[in-house]
Parts: sequence; C-alpha cells; structure tokens
Amino acid sequence: MAPSSSSSVTPKTTTSKPNGFKRFDVVSDHSDHHYVNNKNGCCGGGRVQKKIMQEWKILEKHLPDSIYVRAYETRIDLLRAVIVGASGTPYHDALFFFDIAFPSDYPTHPPEVHYRSFGLRPNPNLYASGYVCLSLLNTWPGKGKEKWDPSQSTILQVLVSIQGLVLNKEPYFNEPGTGNRFGCEASRAYNEKVFILTCKTTLYLLSRAPLNFKAFTAAFYRQRAGVILRACRAYANGRVVVGHYKDEDAGVAVTKVKRKFVASIVELYPQLFKAFQGTGASLEGLLEHLTVETRYPTPSKPRGECIVKRAFDRFKTILGLGGSKKKTKEGEENENSNKKNDNGTKGKAGTLYNLNARKIIVTNAGACGCIPFEKDIHPVPKGSCVRLINRMARTYNDKLKGMLAELNKDLQGAKFVYVDIYRIILDLTNNYVSYGFENATSACCWSAVGRGGLVPCNPLSKVCPDRSKYIFWDVFHLTDAANVIAARHIMDGGLNYTSPMNFRQLVQS
Repeated sequence: MAPSSSSSVTPKTTTSKPNGFKRFDVVSDHSDHHYVNNKNGCCGGGRVQKKIMQEWKILEKHLPDSIYVRAYETRIDLLRAVIVGASGTPYHDALFFFDIAFPSDYPTHPPEVHYRSFGLRPNPNLYASGYVCLSLLNTWPGKGKEKWDPSQSTILQVLVSIQGLVLNKEPYFNEPGTGNRFGCEASRAYNEKVFILTCKTTLYLLSRAPLNFKAFTAAFYRQRAGVILRACRAYANGRVVVGHYKDEDAGVAVTKVKRKFVASIVELYPQLFKAFQGTGASLEGLLEHLTVETRYPTPSKPRGECIVKRAFDRFKTILGLGGSKKKTKEGEENENSNKKNDNGTKGKAGTLYNLNARKIIVTNAGACGCIPFEKDIHPVPKGSCVRLINRMARTYNDKLKGMLAELNKDLQGAKFVYVDIYRIILDLTNNYVSYGFENATSACCWSAVGRGGLVPCNPLSKVCPDRSKYIFWDVFHLTDAANVIAARHIMDGGLNYTSPMNFRQLVQS
C-alpha cells in the first residue's frame, strides 16, 4: 500500500527540452491510451467540457520544465503525461508515463490515473497493475486538504504531487508503518532496488515508447545516456549512494553496496549501452561492459553526526578556531586563514575584533524540523516535528553556545551574544494558542494540498484569509506576526532566549 499526502514541490531537475518538444500540445492519435475504451468518459455536457478547457489552459501556461502533457483532439476526456525523475532521487534521468481520464461529472470526482508500469513497481504508490495510490485522487485515505477538492484541485496539482511526493528521494518511507527517519539502511537498500527497476523501465520505454512520445523518448535518452551509464558505474563501485550521482568523477569508494545490486547493474549495463546506441547517443569514453572494483570502505558514521560535525567545523574555521583540516587546496586556504592576527586572535573573529567590533550577535540553528517543508517531506503526526532534524540542530547549537562562551573569555572586551532561535521557534509552535495564533503547522501561502510545505509560494498559490493567525508564511519562513514576537524575545527576553544578555542589554552595556 502507499502513503498519504499529495501536495508536492516541483523538484529541481536538469531538464532541457529534447528537440524543442512542447510541454503541452494537442494531438490526434489516442489509440494506445489506457482509457481509450472508457465508457465513463466525458459526456457531462458543456460544464464539464468548459472545466477541462480550463485545465488545458493551466497546463499550457504553468507546467514545469520536467513535466510534459498531451491532450487529444477527439477525446478531450483523455490526457497523457510524462514526468522526468528529479535529480537527488533514485528516479533521476528517467521518464515515467501516466494516462489520465476525466470522469463524466468532473470535477465532482477526481480524474482516473494509470501508471504505465510494464509490470514493474518502482514505488509503494505505483503498483505493477498501474494503480496510482494518492490522497489527492481519493485512492488513499486523507484528511481535509489532502483529498480532492472539486472547487480547488487541478490536474497540475496531481502531476506535481506525483513528482514531488511519490517520486521522491526516499520512497521507502512512502509505505505506511516504516516511520519517518531517513538515511537508514532499509531506505538505501530500497533505493538500490528502485534504481534497478528504473533502468528496466528505461529499456522498456526505448523499445515500446507511448504514441506521440516516441521521438521525445529517444531524444531524451540520447541526451542522458552518458549520465545514466556513468551513474551505473559509480553506484556499482560504491562511489556514491544511489540517487546522489552528479555527472562528475566520484573518486574512490565511499559506501558499501550489496552483491545482488552490483550483479543487477552489471547485467543491465550492456543492455542500456546497446539501447542508447540505438538512439544515436554519443558514448565516447564509455565501455560496453561494466567493470566493478572489489573494494569496500569501512562503514561511515551516522549521517546526522557527520553533517553536524562538518557544519560546526566549517563555522569554527571561519571564526579562526580550528576545525578538521583537509589535505586539499581548500584546506590549505583555510589553514592559511587561521594564521594569527597581530593581537593573537585568528580568522574572521580576529578580523572583526581588529575592526573594533565588540558587540556581536550570533543566532543558532532554528528548529528546522518544525517547518512545513520538512513535515511534508517526512510526514509526522499533527503537532509533532521531525525529530532527527531537530536533534541535529540541537547538537550543533550546544557546540556553538560553548564556542561563543570561549570567545567571550579569550577576546578582551568582546561580547558575543548567543540568540536561541531554535527555542523561540519551538516555543511559538508548542504554545501558539497563547500567542494568539490558530495554526502552527501549515503555510499561509500554500499550493496543492497537505501543509503547503512542498510548493514554494508563487502566483498560483492560495493565501490564508488572515496571515496574522499563522506561524509560517510559506514553506520555510515565519509570518510577520511570528517574526515580531521573535524580535521581542531577542530584544527584551530572558536568558532562556539570549545568553549572556538580551539585545537591549547588549546595546546599553
């Protein structure tokens, strides 16, 4: 079974239009459409046809670069869409086709959507039968804005929901009961399986591309062939985790890969090579068969711990307090920047001090696990935040607070004030009613469904009736009302928000 929500962000891709292929167009041949014999098609009269024409206009004007749609001259109740898998996911550089049918009472009921699966199931939401499990389609339980709303929901929202929430970077967690942690072994193993199925889908598409998309499919994979084959090589050799390949030399192995995954890649690689050759792709520098190195690194530290350490070391380096040294050009530059100034201080902290900066405010990392974006990416119960992300922020903040105390001690006359934005945001979200707010979960400026955390605020977004009642304005930012409260805490708050003094006391000191 598949997950809940259905709003989405348009993921960032490197898509270019193969051969100038239009994102939206009207064609004639619908003979291979899944719903071609649908007897419940568009026969609802002028009202339904008018609504479908409105959908066409929305798609023609607002489709992102990574989604292409074809409508049909003689069957306006049918559509076909292809979604480009986003970078940073196991679906990168691949195509996923969906056949869509409007019901006769549209938009009272949502459209029917069929995934052209070739008998494969590359996602908990996308069944081998072609069934698409999504709250917005009413094919999965949902609440409120998560479900189809005849007055607001559109085909565009359905498509970007599939791209953002279904074809995401960690589809393993789409399955109910898997929790909301990320970066675990089960998720990585699932991504390896997904990548294999994505490669198989690619082979099927190159031999059986849907009508009106055959030239597009060939041109698309002609452009991406080199990237896909190099990604196969990098993944099989453990040079990068599946989904994170960027078309560059990944260097030595950094992650352990399973023998079964390697064997599957080795088997698929020559098939892909041959299929790409058939498109006329330039495969210069690529071998027809894959060579796999038999070396595996020592298991790395947990992802969260590594991220916090890198971030804190970087901050310490900027301030001239040391940090992990790297034997790279950048590391040499960092080491040079740590040379002592005339007064014995180092780095940027010393530079500020030498410029007579004595009163400096430093904010910590906010409670990022509470923003709409993270709560939609990693669904959590209402009123909860994403614990792993907040735990990483707290680890960083504890180190930061201690470091600023050290600077206050070492730099004579300097006053570094630590502002606890993390605590302020947590206080606002936990006690929002006492502050006069009505919503501490959703974005005031939202698109599609869910908490509005996946689609950035844009001209098509809807805005809440009273933004002063919301904590969050958009996917990341606080509203003006929330910012005013945060500013008051910083200006005149107690030591639970600022340390060792508040802003007013710093100015007057």
